Amino acid sequence: MCVRVAAAILLDFAQRQVDRVVSPESRQNTYSQTKQFAAARPLLFSLIVVQAIFSTMPVLFFISFVFSVIFVVSSISLLFTLFWASVALFVVVPVLVLTSSMALFSWAFGVATFGAGRSLFDFLQIMNPSVRPEVRFRPRTEFIDRHRLAPRAQSSSSSSTAPWTKVEGQKQAEGPGSKGKAPAHPDHPASNPDTAGP
Repeated sequence: MCVRVAAAILLDFAQRQVDRVVSPESRQNTYSQTKQFAAARPLLFSLIVVQAIFSTMPVLFFISFVFSVIFVVSSISLLFTLFWASVALFVVVPVLVLTSSMALFSWAFGVATFGAGRSLFDFLQIMNPSVRPEVRFRPRTEFIDRHRLAPRAQSSSSSSTAPWTKVEGQKQAEGPGSKGKAPAHPDHPASNPDTAGP
């Protein structure tokens, strides 16, 4: 009883799967056309049936052989690939550790060298205060602001006429009766006794 129930369940399941692939109407139409062809040409139909019966087994064996070869070759190639990938992994991991260590050492050496050089330069600036302030390590904004707010004073030997014009303006403001004597400009003819007139 249990075998019959299991067979009925299996047959019902197979019928549902076949119905999903080919509808019952299409199967009925094919069955009707085959029956008509067998009744119309029995010799040709019997030849086709015998050929199909005898050719089915070799074709099935061929298909099973092809899929078996594909499965075996795929499994072997997968195992072969995994084996050599693991061998290459055992080689590349130490190499990566070595290259990472070298990169870290190079970076640390560069940072340490830069820090030591900067500390040494700052120490030399402290020991030698005559170093020009514009070569010291200062932020660029601070350097620019310092030069904008406090420009460098011009030397007395400058050939610019701006300081002499300022002195001439003070001399005219004091008038002829002033007792103070304005400082002479080196390029002015009156300040040089060799070039002064009588």
